[in-house]
Amino acid sequence: MDKLERSLNLLKIENEIFDYWGKENIYSLIKKKEEGKEEWRFIDGPPYTTGSIHLGTAWNKIMKDYFINYKRMNGFSVTDTPGYDTHGLPIEVQMEKELNIKNKQEIFEYGVDDFIKNCKEFAEKNLALMNKQFKRLGCYFWDWEDPYITYKNSYLEGVWWTLKRAWENGLLYKFYRPQNCCPRCATALAKHEFDYKNIEDTSLFVKIKSSEMEDTYFIIWTTTPWTLVANEAIMVNPTEKYLKIRIEELDEYWILAQAATVALISGQLDLKYKVVEEFYGETLKGMKYIHPLAEEVPYQAELEKQSETVHTIVLSEEYVSASEGVGLVHTAPGHGPEDFEVGMENGLPIFNPVDIRGVYTEEAGEFEGKFVFDANQEILNLLEEKGTLIHTGEIEHEYAHCWRCKSKLVYQATEQWFFNTEKIVDDLLEKNEEIYWVPDWAGERWFKSWLTSLKDWCISRQRFWGIPLSIWTCDNEECGDTIVIGSAEELKEIAGECPDDLHRPWIDKVTWKCEKCEKGTKRRIEDI
Repeated sequence: MDKLERSLNLLKIENEIFDYWGKENIYSLIKKKEEGKEEWRFIDGPPYTTGSIHLGTAWNKIMKDYFINYKRMNGFSVTDTPGYDTHGLPIEVQMEKELNIKNKQEIFEYGVDDFIKNCKEFAEKNLALMNKQFKRLGCYFWDWEDPYITYKNSYLEGVWWTLKRAWENGLLYKFYRPQNCCPRCATALAKHEFDYKNIEDTSLFVKIKSSEMEDTYFIIWTTTPWTLVANEAIMVNPTEKYLKIRIEELDEYWILAQAATVALISGQLDLKYKVVEEFYGETLKGMKYIHPLAEEVPYQAELEKQSETVHTIVLSEEYVSASEGVGLVHTAPGHGPEDFEVGMENGLPIFNPVDIRGVYTEEAGEFEGKFVFDANQEILNLLEEKGTLIHTGEIEHEYAHCWRCKSKLVYQATEQWFFNTEKIVDDLLEKNEEIYWVPDWAGERWFKSWLTSLKDWCISRQRFWGIPLSIWTCDNEECGDTIVIGSAEELKEIAGECPDDLHRPWIDKVTWKCEKCEKGTKRRIEDI
């Protein structure tokens, strides 16, 4: 019998235990003992391989280890494959820092192939480190020699298989709609990638001149002056009461919600007014106005030619509240989900004069080339010069930021690929009822509530290090035929070639003549 040491050396004891587990092949003995037993499947939600494990990662893995050991001791054969998420912005952002890359364009200049290789090497290095750290936590009896890793072709092909099944079942589609986009990362983001922070913004009240009534203005309120460049309509609530009032000091008429009149006119502006007319919001439908930045943004005149509804009052009981703002809501369908919905209902064109970097395009007129948030003050100054800015103030509110680089996001209409999750909500709710939740309220309330409110999932990203979407389209505009590939074998069969590494940029080089029109070339979309 070994003599006990006078002081307890936990580090030494730990190492002795690890050595014993390794020399005696304890894990192999456990797996052999499990043979033939009922299987208990466990799927490990993978951590990002961005560096050493942190407290949350450690707690997460230890809790999972408890369950695995508990099920083993109850006689089950346990699936114990650990996972690592090696793709996406978390890795890209880390690599950009190491390579001193400031934006997406610099990745092209550096070389996409070299950037991808760097991302993979970075992930591999951290994966090996995390493997050791998880073992040191005591989470030893997992299949650490063969984890599932998201950069492996086997994992990529699993996603491709899913994409193909979704396409065949009408659950994968492309659509042009507003999405929150990160201007620094130059990509659209899904809702779970938003990081909400409280920020201070300038709120402004603007009077917009009626084109049909003399000396009459519609009063709107907004916290995003940069979106006025893309304004196409004004929303009012058809069931709320509105007033037309005469501002005595200015000898002009303003239209706003009855509920907001006293607070704004007498309170914040200290003006005298007289009520001329009282009516419900539905009365305002179709009334026309002059765009406040019509001279600076000539394309606004083109929009009027596209739809008679442009620069008119539209109705929305759902998205306009007289208790907030002034009961008239500036509407830019290219820059907000509610605006988009109302715009579609009223036949408005979806106008987005902003590129993926948050910079105004040529259609923005005088604002072309300017970053949208930098243009806010310029727009405020312009409105003040024109005499249409009637009041400003500071407001604190939640605003979405990029979860990785922390940049403020820009809501803008972009063409993206979506999973039609709303179509299968009923099926998901039915499956949720079959799950034995512990505690029960986690499934009955929390998860059920989350499922009920599901929206279609934007799966495409305009980045580099990720799973390339296996979607090829014909570059002949008259054709545009689309095919979704389900495996590397299928791709080789159709195209005659398939790279050993399915990542960008190598997969982007695989093309073939369109078999439908026989004129164009099938090329992979650039999204991941």
